[in-house]
Amino acid sequence: TSLVMSAFPKADVFLYLDSDALLAFPDKSPTTMYNTLAFDGYGENATSQQLNPGLIVNKPLKRWLCKQCERYGLGHGCFNSGVLLWHRAKAEEILRAWWASRNMNESQNFVDPKNGESFHGWAGDDASRLGNKMGEQNRLMYVYAMDPHVHEAVWPVPRQKSVEFKSESCPDAVDEDHTPCLQNDFQKLVHWNRSKPSCFVSHYANPKQNVVKHAEMMMKHGNLLRG
Repeated sequence: TSLVMSAFPKADVFLYLDSDALLAFPDKSPTTMYNTLAFDGYGENATSQQLNPGLIVNKPLKRWLCKQCERYGLGHGCFNSGVLLWHRAKAEEILRAWWASRNMNESQNFVDPKNGESFHGWAGDDASRLGNKMGEQNRLMYVYAMDPHVHEAVWPVPRQKSVEFKSESCPDAVDEDHTPCLQNDFQKLVHWNRSKPSCFVSHYANPKQNVVKHAEMMMKHGNLLRG
């Protein structure tokens, strides 16, 4: 991220996507996404102000990670880091804290107050801990929770609670009550340029074949626009 920002000094907004994530609209730029998502007009205690976070990150929609976040009381600080929307203004302090957290061991992890178990992704020696596919994501949650400067600079979306489970950690729906949102990480079917409420990015965690189908649809749509 730092290298990309250095390579494009005139740009302010940067969008990172995992290899299994694709844009869901043909006409929504990273700047449009940022301006839409940085508006604090949704959920409890909304201020109706335009914010300027260094990072916008989406909560997981549902499933296992949501239950983990609720178990450890992480509230809004539950992230799927497969899609990250950065703004240059406050990105550096987040990146520095996140990078420094690589040296933290599991003694500095979240702990379940009931049984003392640590949050997933930090156990083992340096090699296994740094190689854990969820380790970086969980350390971003940690610095958000523990570092007040990072907490102020990161904006998790969507802000609305789950209607069914009353959870701040996961929206559990992509609808009018839980949009706008950065990514849908529970996407099973291929959708492109929908009129229904949708997130800006579709993250096809499973099955991966949907990424190829979505890409083909994007190319077809692009050819229609050109022709």
